[in-house]
Amino acid sequence: TALPIAIAAALTYRHLLLEQADRHQQGLTASARNLGFSLFADLQRAADRLDAEARLLHERQQSFDGRLPDRLQDLFTAVELRELQSTRPVVVPGLFLNRLQTEYVGAGKPVLWIGTRGATTPVMQILQIDAAGEHVAIGTVDPAMFGEQAVSIAGEAIVAITDVRP
Repeated sequence: TALPIAIAAALTYRHLLLEQADRHQQGLTASARNLGFSLFADLQRAADRLDAEARLLHERQQSFDGRLPDRLQDLFTAVELRELQSTRPVVVPGLFLNRLQTEYVGAGKPVLWIGTRGATTPVMQILQIDAAGEHVAIGTVDPAMFGEQAVSIAGEAIVAITDVRP
């Protein structure tokens, strides 16, 4: 009688462990999804503000000239306006863009560029072509923009936004 009870107990225990692991995995998936949506919204807000600033400066026939406008200090650590070397396909001096990024910049859509540029930590930049199609505004994203919540949820995890829909 002890053997069937032990087998039933072992199976029940295994079932509970698998169920607990499944609930934990669902919680991590939900946290990752929420983090992704939050990061995407923050990046979209930064791209919109960079675009608005670049359009304003273009209308005034001005440039970022190495300064960071007060309106962008909460999102970026630096901004610059670079003249495009070519518009078909778009060539941004100093940056290697893949085919999809080139198409997006050329279509006037913001692009997130991540690179190291010799630094130990990645540099995130948002690229936005200007209204005339002659320059690209490049904003270096301030990592503090994402807040402590994103850092504490991600920990040592690698975060990637995989949705490439326009």
